[in-house]
Amino acid sequence: MRGIGERARAGAGDLRWALGVFALLLVILGTWVVGMPRYAAPDEVAHTIKAYGTAHGEAIGEEIPGISPLTRTMRSPANLASAGQACFAFQPQVPASCAPSTTDPSVVELQTSAATYPPAYYLAVGGLARLAGRAESLRAYRAISVTMVAALLAAALALASRLGRGRPALVLLALTPMAVFMGAAVNPTAIEIAGCLLLWVHLACLAVDPSPPTTGQLVAASSIAAAVVLVRPVAAPWVALALAAYLVVDRRPLSPGGRELARRAATVAAPLAAAALASVAWSRYAGVGLADDKYLDESATVDVLRLGLGRTGELFDQAIGRLGWLDTSLPLLSSAPAKIALVLAVAIALHLGDRRTRLLTVTLVAVWVAYPAVYVTLARTPLVWQGRYNLPLLGGLVFAVVVAARRDPDGRVVAHLAAYAAGAFALVEVLAFHQALRRFMVGAAGDVLLRDPAWYPAVSAWVLVALNAAAAVALASLCVLSPRARVDR
Repeated sequence: MRGIGERARAGAGDLRWALGVFALLLVILGTWVVGMPRYAAPDEVAHTIKAYGTAHGEAIGEEIPGISPLTRTMRSPANLASAGQACFAFQPQVPASCAPSTTDPSVVELQTSAATYPPAYYLAVGGLARLAGRAESLRAYRAISVTMVAALLAAALALASRLGRGRPALVLLALTPMAVFMGAAVNPTAIEIAGCLLLWVHLACLAVDPSPPTTGQLVAASSIAAAVVLVRPVAAPWVALALAAYLVVDRRPLSPGGRELARRAATVAAPLAAAALASVAWSRYAGVGLADDKYLDESATVDVLRLGLGRTGELFDQAIGRLGWLDTSLPLLSSAPAKIALVLAVAIALHLGDRRTRLLTVTLVAVWVAYPAVYVTLARTPLVWQGRYNLPLLGGLVFAVVVAARRDPDGRVVAHLAAYAAGAFALVEVLAFHQALRRFMVGAAGDVLLRDPAWYPAVSAWVLVALNAAAAVALASLCVLSPRARVDR
């Protein structure tokens, strides 16, 4: 009886910890939701129009003669896309005041570049906004999306807590300012980033568990991958890489062989296979191609490849935190701690890892550099790839460090990395939030005290900064001081 009581108390403590993490993530993302102006993130207007249209029965809208078939019209309230809503895009010194909102609720035909995207994300976000009677509120769309993102991230951190005290802090390596910024926007990329991170952490738990994975655990991994692919079919290479990396590190699911393996493989693969087939069917229906014709570059293939590879440093900066419409870089002292954390994680994975873990780490770095270049070369669109598209790979780095940590004799090296990652996350996230507010209120190079703003959020900027900082520090602390893993109790 005593053992049962102790387990019950431990389980209740774990639940309280997970709920606390979820609440803090909601506060962090919520400050970005309130603090950022309408359409502060790339293409947010397009995704909002798509969400409204999908929730009101439209599939892919109507083609517009004379322009790319990927840009279509869908019916949406006029006040979801006010005139000049992107007047500050690519102009970091122009505050958001240049884009006044409109109160016109008339449903009209509006252009969106997201019309042909799969409907899953938009049906969830737009449908819930409609059910709540807030279909004309951008904040409602953001709040619904943010809640889903926070739930996925909280699940990843809760899983990581099973790996040992402080291990959730390693997950914060993948939460760069750009990941947080996109997580607060209406954009399926937010679900892709959070979902891929959850998949990598789940696979890490299976890889280091002394017990072989059950069929149910493997089906759970396949289901997470399937959900990500349904939302973002272009994430298929990322989930394939995650699953392949797991099987390289942990060969136990491949034994025993023969018919038993075939039956198990069929069961495990079913969710992901169904999602892949659904995505292919949607792509055929919607006429989705590899690239948008309006961005095609007719240069020689070698020149396109060279240009793609030449953007590696720029894409890395974007992935860390080039905010707004990729027009607002973080000051060096703001972004450096995050970059150092990632470099340290790679070094530790290579130092501690066995041969397979080292191979995985090198592969992750190679894919980070090569995949965007190969993709844009095949699509002949060298300037289309953006750094945020690489963010799902950071979950792989978390996986590699967790697996390598098994060879850390006393756990001190990985514990120090986790503590540094937590501190770097809190510091960089708060500084990035302040810089984003600065960019939209007074211009990227404006007054750091945010005085005399041309635009301001609905809640005092410094109140939002204080809330954001308190939640970021609390989250980092909870991750470092996470509940002890059951194996340690």
